[in-house]
Amino acid sequence: MADWAYGFDRQAFEFWRVDPETWADAEPLRNVVSGGTAVRDLSRQTYSSASLDLAGEIPDESVVRCYMTVAQAGARERVCIDTWMAFRSQRAADAATLVSRAALHGPLMALANREQTLGNKPPVGYTVPAGANCAATAARELGAHGVAPAVAPPSDAVLESAYVAGIQQGWLDVGADLAAAAGMEVTSDPYGRTSLVPAPVPGAVRPAWTFHDGNSAVKSNILAEATDERGTSLVPNVVEVVWNRTAPTVVGRAADDDPAHPTSTAARGYELVRRLVNPAGLQAGLTPSLADALAARELASARVVVRRVTVSHPFCPARAGDVAEVDYSARGIAGVGRIVRQSISLATGAQTTSVIEIPEVV
Repeated sequence: MADWAYGFDRQAFEFWRVDPETWADAEPLRNVVSGGTAVRDLSRQTYSSASLDLAGEIPDESVVRCYMTVAQAGARERVCIDTWMAFRSQRAADAATLVSRAALHGPLMALANREQTLGNKPPVGYTVPAGANCAATAARELGAHGVAPAVAPPSDAVLESAYVAGIQQGWLDVGADLAAAAGMEVTSDPYGRTSLVPAPVPGAVRPAWTFHDGNSAVKSNILAEATDERGTSLVPNVVEVVWNRTAPTVVGRAADDDPAHPTSTAARGYELVRRLVNPAGLQAGLTPSLADALAARELASARVVVRRVTVSHPFCPARAGDVAEVDYSARGIAGVGRIVRQSISLATGAQTTSVIEIPEVV
């Protein structure tokens, strides 16, 4: 097992064409000139992307898999980085060579809504009946309509009422909705398989990895570059909810006047009001007490802000979506959150940048 905090005696990248029928490695790509940067990003429907320069051509929509092999102190380890669909984006030629640049996108692209009018969409009126197993149905449909196999852990969650797909939804939207009903998310594993995984509950999941700056006995696995961003300018200290669709108008209000809170009215010296007009939460009751309670809940929720910690580090097995801890004691940067984005250099060193979002109450 490699110690990812240390350097390697040898390091190499392998690229393979994947058989779309078996999803197994078919043949090595021997014409790779250089790899670019692989990106994993939870904000993208397709999750992962990269680029690749090749001598010659690569057929559009080929499936490509990347491995990194390292040797360290006599031991050898081979790690799958990611699997993508390849689309030629440009080519350049001189008297001696033809170089093609392939844009690589995760296999989830085959299921995604690339724009509202273009995507892999279910038939109009597609319905999943009440009582259907949410995770099993999601995996079945994602596997049937995508290019990659789909897997899901066992789940007893079933639909309480029928699910009807929206007119502009794609199969990935449908799969994500059904997965969410089972407390899961749709992602792609390193081998490109469409995977349903449990959605992490903040504070309930142990970190899969710790980025730390080490000590006299333990070598650091974090590089010097790091940033820590947090903003409170948009955090309200007053929430008002208003229902004016019927008479009389119902108004609820909650204010944070605790001087111990840095965003409170007492600490700021002014009110920053968030006003919600005709929220669905008031529709059923329409009473001042219900309006006050809803305002209080919204105010408490608004006090949770997200820190974005960005760290540079050698490659490690942690992936976007994992819970990670940051312990950069020399710079006073610490916390536990979720990795939301990674970029990995597909070149010697495989330097990686990870963005970790850490929720905090202000």
